[in-house]
This record gives sequence, structure tokens and C-alpha cells, in this order.
Amino acid sequence: MKQKPIYSISCTAFILITFLASACATNIPVKSSMNDFVLMGLKTNRQVTVSYEVFSNIQDGKITVLREEGAGATGSVIINESAALKRMIDDYMFARFSKISDNSDIKIVITLQSFIVRDWSTESTGMVVLRAVVGSSAYSRMVSARIVAAIDVTQRGATETKTIIANSEETYIGEFTSPNGNKAFSDCVNSANNKLLMQLNAFFEDRKI
Repeated sequence: MKQKPIYSISCTAFILITFLASACATNIPVKSSMNDFVLMGLKTNRQVTVSYEVFSNIQDGKITVLREEGAGATGSVIINESAALKRMIDDYMFARFSKISDNSDIKIVITLQSFIVRDWSTESTGMVVLRAVVGSSAYSRMVSARIVAAIDVTQRGATETKTIIANSEETYIGEFTSPNGNKAFSDCVNSANNKLLMQLNAFFEDRKI
């Protein structure tokens, strides 16, 4: 009886694993807590009164997880990023400004424009296939999160717009849907959210708002 080449079996196993990862969507709980770096750099402005609004173009729920280069997907996750980040912005704004009123002459509009998550193996394709064949899931992977937001500040009849881009990366050992993977996704998104807040804080500090 003719045996199938090992290469053919390896490719089949790799394709099957990729298909299964793409078919399932893992729920990723996203923390809405500000980290110590944000809190240490936060100074409350008690001098000015501001109004602010937060808009989001980010869709909560199931999103596609892209590969490292952005071509194709490694699977799907369920993330309520928009809701979590809006809560963080609310907490930040009320800590930053002691006077917030809809009637203020200083109007701040924050628009969450896009959110992308990527996940990829940091090992070679051959090593990933070999581990899949022997039934091992203990290979190294990396997840990254990228958030783009626009800040519009209107005061004294003029509007200034600033685009903020926040990125974060985390490494983990295991499968895409493993507990290690879930934690890495959650930590990565929370880190990116906090980096966005740090840039927002720096923007206000530079303009003495």
C-alpha cells in the first residue's frame, strides 16, 4: 500500500488548523481601567470649563483578526472595544477637567475612527506545521492592536484637529483561542487604549487645556 508523503499530511493539518481557527470567534473581555502611567501624568484642570462628546466608528462585536502583513485573517474575536474605550475616555475626561458643561465655549470632540487587531506566529511556517503534526500547541505567537482617533478642539472660533494613533503588542505561548491567547489579546487592547489616553493627555497639556 502506497503511503502519503509526510509533506502532504503536514500541509493538510496546517490548512485544517487554520480553517478551525477562522471558523470560531473567541470572546475577549476588554478591561476599561486606566493604568498607572496615565494616572501619574494626569493633572486636573480646575481653571477652564469644557464640553466634550465621543463618537465611534468602531463596531463592537465580532471582528476579523488580520495577519501580520494584513493579508488574510487568522480568525475572529468578539471584542467590545468601542464601549470599553468610551468608558475609559469618560473616566479620563472627568478626572482631567473639574468643570464640564454643554454650554462651554471650549468644545472637545473625540472620534474613534478605526480599530485593528493582528495575530501571527513568530516561528517559521515549517516549525508551526511540525508542531501541528506532533500535536503540540506550545508555539510562540504575537498579537497587536492599533487604534486611530481624531481630536477636535474648538475655542475662540477656531478648530484644531489632531490624529492620534496608538499601537501595542503582546507575545504569548499557545493557540489562538487558548487562555494565554485570550489574556494577550485583552492586555494588548487595554495597553493600546491607555497609550491613546496618554497621547490625549499630552495634547491637552501642550495646549494648556
